[in-house]
Amino acid sequence: MEEQSLYQLVNQSKSNPSALMTILDLFEPKVKRSLYQTEERNREDLHQDLQLKVVEAVLNYDTTTVPGFFDFQSQVESNIS
Repeated sequence: MEEQSLYQLVNQSKSNPSALMTILDLFEPKVKRSLYQTEERNREDLHQDLQLKVVEAVLNYDTTTVPGFFDFQSQVESNIS
């Protein structure tokens, strides 16, 4: 299978549950490493909460409003001033 970018997976996840599962799999190592910073008794609940937050973020993310490089640069420069 061809490796896809996160951007492509997010676009596909709106209509393809397997793309969403791929995103969860991509973030799983980071989630597991982060869970070691919490007490063992809370890890399973926190793991489920983090997965839910990833799903919500992916499904709510609007890729049509992502600014281009120069638009982003203008936004950053206006925030610095």
